Amino acid sequence: MSAMASTPIDAEAKNAPTPGRLFFLDLSGGHIHYASTMPGIYGIPIAFVAELAISFILMSAVLFALNHEALEPYTHYVAAILIATYIAFESP
Repeated sequence: MSAMASTPIDAEAKNAPTPGRLFFLDLSGGHIHYASTMPGIYGIPIAFVAELAISFILMSAVLFALNHEALEPYTHYVAAILIATYIAFESP
């Protein structure tokens, strides 16, 4: 296989300015999967159920807060706290 791009579009994509290139960062290393859900030892079905559950809880909390007059001004805080909690407990 040749090292050259197969089409002009591929060549453009390889030469496109990315944040890493713009700020001279090496972001090409290792096994980093930014913001991706990767199934663990329990497999894809459990990962799907977990994502479904956290999405349901988040939407329920946002809708609950939006439909109560006292909580409505704080809806963005509820969402932010839930997202931060999900990241803290579900990160590898």
